[in-house]
Order: sequence, then C-alpha cells, then structure tokens
Amino acid sequence: MVGTTQHLRNAANNIASIDTDSIKAELATLKGDLERVLAAMKDTGSSTLATARQEGVALADRARHEGTALVERISSNAGALAEDVSERGQAQLSVLAKRVRTQPLLALGVAFGAGLLVGALSRRG
Repeated sequence: MVGTTQHLRNAANNIASIDTDSIKAELATLKGDLERVLAAMKDTGSSTLATARQEGVALADRARHEGTALVERISSNAGALAEDVSERGQAQLSVLAKRVRTQPLLALGVAFGAGLLVGALSRRG
C-alpha cells in the first residue's frame, strides 16, 4: 500500500509538473501574442493619430480659406453699402440745398429752432 501511495504521489507530481510546464509554455505564447497585439495597436494608433493630424490640418486650411473668402465678401458688401449710403446722402443733400434755395426763411427758422433745442439740451447736461 505504501508503494501504491508513493506511486500515486509520484504520478501526481509528474502530472503537476507537466501541467505547470504546459501552462508556462502557453503563458509565454500568450505573452508573445499580447506583445504583437500591443505593437499592432500602437501602430494603428500612431497611424490614426497621423491621419487625424493631417485631416485637422486640412480642416484648418479649409476653414482659413472659407474665413478669408467670407471676410472678402463682407468687405465687398460693406464697400457697396458705403457707396450706396454716400450716393443717398449726396442725393438728400442736393434735395435739401434745393429746398433751402426755394424757401430760405423756412430754412433759417428751422436752423434757429434746432440751435435753441441743442442749446437747451446742452445746458441741462
């Protein structure tokens, strides 16, 4: 019986050592696989980051171009608006000058009244 017990212990130790060795081998294989996966992830992340940077630069360039075009369009519209206001002002000035020539006493009275109003408001403030 002692021989059988010893034999079972030896067999259990052999099985344990065999299992341990196979587990160690599988762990080493798993470690290598994980290192390859991590390297692939790192490469993928780097290439994705590089692509994102390139797309970001392209997006910034496009935004800058569109912003410049918008500023030019606004500037052009502002110039046209200023020109239109100037033309309207000149037209109104010529109408006013014509009225002053045709009705000088009325123009003098309006100017006198405006002067009084401005003087009264300036005394208050």
